[in-house]
Amino acid sequence: MTSPAWTRAGQAEALRGLFEKPERAFSSGCIRMERALELAVLLLDDPERWSAEAIGAAIAAGERRIVPVKRRVPVMLLYFSAAAEEDGPVHFRPDLYDRDPRVLAALGAPFRFSPVAAPISPARSRAASGARGNR
Repeated sequence: MTSPAWTRAGQAEALRGLFEKPERAFSSGCIRMERALELAVLLLDDPERWSAEAIGAAIAAGERRIVPVKRRVPVMLLYFSAAAEEDGPVHFRPDLYDRDPRVLAALGAPFRFSPVAAPISPARSRAASGARGNR
């Protein structure tokens, strides 16, 4: 039977070459990002313990560590199959996730404005339901 640790290491080794390719449709949930070390410094928000140098040393040690982030951080993922450079050329990429048809349908539909109600925070929702229940 194959050890789970060996399997993960074997998968990581097999996938390593894929990270060198310009197209990333091969990855298994990985997201390409720029300035990852700077993001880690911002997320950990502890310059005494987690400076860029300390994070770099932890990465170089090669050991997996789980470090909790002190607060919730919203994450927004953007997916583009076309992008324009500042000087004009537009580059089109394959629509790997088949999202272009929905975008094109929305762009072709008549525009209508309808305000969206602000979401109620969980605390306000509990308070409102509790207030109703006590009446």
